[in-house]
Formats: sequence, structure tokens, C-alpha cells
Amino acid sequence: MEMKDLIQTGLENVKRTLDRTLDGLTAEELKWHPKPDANSIGLILFHMIRNEDSMIHRLQGNPQIWETEKWYQKFNKTIEDGGAHYTAEQVAALLCRI
Repeated sequence: MEMKDLIQTGLENVKRTLDRTLDGLTAEELKWHPKPDANSIGLILFHMIRNEDSMIHRLQGNPQIWETEKWYQKFNKTIEDGGAHYTAEQVAALLCRI
């Protein structure tokens, strides 16, 4: 199996699992976190998507969708924002956009 096929299969498996896991969740459930310094499902999902976008497009030598489709503006973030190490206030602000 070629590396690109292995990566594609892995990403398809992750998508199927996410689809099943997220099916039926409300916006409030995506934003909920068990304690103030814990991550919500929505934040974990945001972080996963940012990492996937970064890794795949870096391998391809292409700019990230985060950049080309200006998702950083839609989330009121900088283009350099990697989706990690947020304060509780930044998490709350981000989740208002989900």
C-alpha cells in the first residue's frame, strides 16, 4: 500500500468515527465542558481539523484551507493561529462561533 493510500484510509476512518460520534449532538452539547479548564467536544474537534488541514496541506505543498478560504477571519483569529493553548476566555469566545 502506498503512503497516500494509507493516509487517505486513516482519514476516512476518522471521518466515519466522527460522523457517528457527533450525530445528533446539539450546539450546546458541543460547547459543554465538564469543568472550566477542560476541553469541550467542539474545541477538540476544532483542534483536530486545524491539525489535519495543516498536516495534509504541508505534505502537498499547498496553503491550508484555513488560509485560502479565510476561516481564520470567520473565527476571528489570526492566520497563524494553530488552534491550541487557549485561555478559558479564548475558548469561550471560540465556542460562541460554533
